[in-house]
Amino acid sequence: MMRGLRVLFCLFVLVLAMGPALAQREPRAFRTINTDQYEVAVHKNGLIDIRVNRLETIATGLYPMVWIEGETAPKPFPVDARYSNRAPVNNRLGEGQGMWFKKGTLDWIVETYPTKPFMTVQVAFENNTKKPVTIKALIPWAIGGEKKGSLNLGLGSSQSIILENGRQLGLTGEVPQVVAGKTKCLSNCTAFNPNSGLSLTAGFLTMRHAYGQVVIELDDDPARAVMRADCIFDPPIEVPPGKRLESEIFYVALTERNPFDGLEHFGEAVGVFNDAGPQGFRLPHGWDSWNTALKSDINESNILAALDVFDRDLKRYGWTHFAIGGGWQQATGTWEPDPVKFPHGMKWLADQIHSRKMTAGLWLDPFTVHLNSAVAREHPDWLRKPAETYRALLDQDERIIDVTIPEAYAWVRELAMRVGNDWGYDTLQPGDYACRLLYADQYAAAGVTRVDVFRMGVQALREGLGGESLVTSFSPAQVTAPVWTRETGQKTWGCVEAMTNAARRYYFAPHCWIADTDCSYFGLDSTRGRWSMLQRSPLSAEQAQAWLTAAAMTGGVIKIGDWLPDLDAGQRAMLTRLLPTVGRSARPIDLFDGKTPAIWSLPIQCAIGSWHIIAVFNWNDMASAKIPLDFTSLGLNASRYYTVYDFWRDKFYGLAKGKLALDMPPGSVRLLGMRTYEGRPMFLATDRHFTQGATDFTNLAWNAQTRQLSGAFNGIADTDYNLRVLVPDEYAVKSSYCSAEVPKTEQEGKVYKLNFHCANDALVNWSVQF
Repeated sequence: MMRGLRVLFCLFVLVLAMGPALAQREPRAFRTINTDQYEVAVHKNGLIDIRVNRLETIATGLYPMVWIEGETAPKPFPVDARYSNRAPVNNRLGEGQGMWFKKGTLDWIVETYPTKPFMTVQVAFENNTKKPVTIKALIPWAIGGEKKGSLNLGLGSSQSIILENGRQLGLTGEVPQVVAGKTKCLSNCTAFNPNSGLSLTAGFLTMRHAYGQVVIELDDDPARAVMRADCIFDPPIEVPPGKRLESEIFYVALTERNPFDGLEHFGEAVGVFNDAGPQGFRLPHGWDSWNTALKSDINESNILAALDVFDRDLKRYGWTHFAIGGGWQQATGTWEPDPVKFPHGMKWLADQIHSRKMTAGLWLDPFTVHLNSAVAREHPDWLRKPAETYRALLDQDERIIDVTIPEAYAWVRELAMRVGNDWGYDTLQPGDYACRLLYADQYAAAGVTRVDVFRMGVQALREGLGGESLVTSFSPAQVTAPVWTRETGQKTWGCVEAMTNAARRYYFAPHCWIADTDCSYFGLDSTRGRWSMLQRSPLSAEQAQAWLTAAAMTGGVIKIGDWLPDLDAGQRAMLTRLLPTVGRSARPIDLFDGKTPAIWSLPIQCAIGSWHIIAVFNWNDMASAKIPLDFTSLGLNASRYYTVYDFWRDKFYGLAKGKLALDMPPGSVRLLGMRTYEGRPMFLATDRHFTQGATDFTNLAWNAQTRQLSGAFNGIADTDYNLRVLVPDEYAVKSSYCSAEVPKTEQEGKVYKLNFHCANDALVNWSVQF
């Protein structure tokens, strides 16, 4: 059976809904499967049509293909509907009905799921010949090409906007692109036709042995459209007589009109199918020494100095992870501490971090070695050169460990065991270096693909670390430098590239991963010098604020790349307002506009009601912008009034209905809290956390009889709090109360302000009497 399969690697998305009916009369189907969402019609020649309500045809002429080594192109499998049977579906995605085609070398299954807008397909090649057959690719879904077919996204399909998920396997510095009409991209993509409002979501759920490539060419004439899902085996796989080779599982959603729903449902399906996503661990929010002015010039003294700042000023606000970057080791490939820099060893340092009730992370590159390292000298047979495609990504004196060699695999596993078990580090931080396993020009083991080798390497790390430690990576991403945006030829990303990447892959979080955008910066001169960026304009305070806000809105890991002792009081105060994150990403409302999304929407349903947090960015650092907000696109009721409060500027914008326009300075953010106006005094915001009370309040109540507004939240020791309350014209404040201390109060316009200091960790009760 070709169901219930697992993976270690995540993929990407595409969204399709129904289009107008084709003009021709639909032929009678040989077999059909009907759900409440769509109909799958199988013709005698084995081609499949997909319809909605038996009236609107979305796709016609669906068939599978195979690409055999030595042939110039893939060819259709011979499909015969007479050799098909219905089969029940029961996997992690749910129960349903499938259609199974089996004849000759073909084994093809199409699975449907009642009440759900998607279907899945998979194909296998069964070698029933007497000789081995080498397979380059299996294609479970093809429309167009050699056989006539159609794909219909409505009028103006050629103008559809397609969100890609990268194009080259293992290329970490690639930001997903938004293109028009056609694509050839990795794993998945999303097509949205703004003329018809129709969309299509498609992508591979698994990546066990092959990597997925999605080809789409949309046309105003549906009969000239092409769609193909390629499962590429690199290098090609030899299938012995009597054996079979399966494709990865391909997901297609056909009936969702909203492309955001399609994206998010796909991300959820990938996570559910592979049992991925968060497993209850504590997120490693914190600091990374390598990005700072220290770079690799680290030692026990300066690491402990930064740890003291972290412990004293930031830990109580959720900054609980402390990562030691490159520079601790004797050499790349010789993973023992430098005895001069770290005379007490790495276990002692981990114990110092743990004694402060923080988690410890350690960087290493387990799959790359320098030619002058001990392992390279002792085991030259373990080393592989990079393939020509990837040669520029490694230094000339670097080689890749071949984990298909059992002894090399054991070496990686034992290295991870030493870091996690013997030294006690909570996270192993290989960064993007695991991708280097994909770069080798060849592998010792026969019959393995690059994807197989990647999985083997990660599995070696997991086996060594055991169940308590984490392997963290910021892939698919790139190292960030303290600049707003990168210049041509610059390998590292700036803020804009990092956040564009996060926004265009937002729907994977938290189902498949927790976003890691690498380090955010205030851009101290010492940090800029470390990155050779002193000739670039320094980050402004507003740009740093925007960078940190975007990182928080991803719902993922936040890390600081500046030398902690040099941060001023205002910069440290900004850091106290970001954690915890809410564990999921905001939705980038203008994702399909082609530019870096400027409007990020994060609705929160919490113990005290419904909050709507909206971050609005001007990514242009040279010009101001007027950015309009449409309440309907934000998921708000356009007929209702909402309170609008600007968190960072401590400013009440008043009530708004239907729409709002913001004047944005260059390189800036407006972080708005919006709540439905209830025609009475209302709590607006607190300045403690960027969600403005949604995550730390435990109670909020209005008593109409006593005319009292009251609330409670979990206070943090040695922290100043500022609460803001809306006072409508027909109300006047009589008195206020706070259990932490007598608050300082004032009223500015319609906003009543309570300011107080919380001395200890405690539940704080407050009230305002009208």
